[in-house]
Amino acid sequence: MTSACTEKKSSGVDWLGKIPRHGNVSALKRVLSEPLKYGATEAGDCDDRSFPRYLRITDFDNDGRLRADTFASLPEEIARDSYVNEGDVLFARSGATVGKTFLSRDFQDRACFARYLIKVSSARHKLMPEFLYSFTKSPAYEAWKDLIFTQAAIQNIGADKYAYLPVCFPPLPEQQRIAAYLDASCAAIEAAVAAKRRQLETLDALRMSLIYEAVTQGSNRNVATVIHDIQSYGSTPKHWKRSKLRYEISIQNGDFASDKLHDGGTYPVLGGNGVMGHTDLSN
Repeated sequence: MTSACTEKKSSGVDWLGKIPRHGNVSALKRVLSEPLKYGATEAGDCDDRSFPRYLRITDFDNDGRLRADTFASLPEEIARDSYVNEGDVLFARSGATVGKTFLSRDFQDRACFARYLIKVSSARHKLMPEFLYSFTKSPAYEAWKDLIFTQAAIQNIGADKYAYLPVCFPPLPEQQRIAAYLDASCAAIEAAVAAKRRQLETLDALRMSLIYEAVTQGSNRNVATVIHDIQSYGSTPKHWKRSKLRYEISIQNGDFASDKLHDGGTYPVLGGNGVMGHTDLSN
């Protein structure tokens, strides 16, 4: 017999599909401690670090990490109406980053948020902010965004739409276990990714070193060398020719062909980003 924890039921939402029988589905606005709120309308041209930090869409990446190179702040009297508290989730509402989220967690300094963000404060006895933030990183959330975009002429998700975002969640103790599991698992994955990135950087440096040595010193280290007059080259094989590039190649500008492109053309037209199209003319 199937155990209760693995039994499924319909979520009532097509893109969510089936969920555990003991799970819940609710519009976001019904699991909040306060209404959704827009941020301040200031430009963010102040960088006084004694003021609360001014959080904007560009200040956090897709992984929810704050950037250190985009600091801005607001004076206390302006910031106080848009404070961000521990556990608040910020949702981007427009532009290319619409739907991107940031969880205010372990953030020691004071902060406020900008107008293109929406602050979501969950009711902690119903929905953990960590669980809500993780939900926004799931394919289910992406499916909801795609549905919203197909219904609107522009990519803009305001508070009126976020309020009805269907969120599925289990009872609070299970949310806590899931949040702890995701923290540990994602930290392990990020550590592995960082290690692989360091390895790739090391290999890339080795590749560049090999190329440099091969094209400036050759593959045979036993030949006579001479100090080159270009300091960065160091010594080069004595029998190698030294010449300026212009004496060894021919240079030709491309033709203007944008108005001659068509699908049936014989010759590919190459631009800075690759093949632009085809034409019947050749140079």
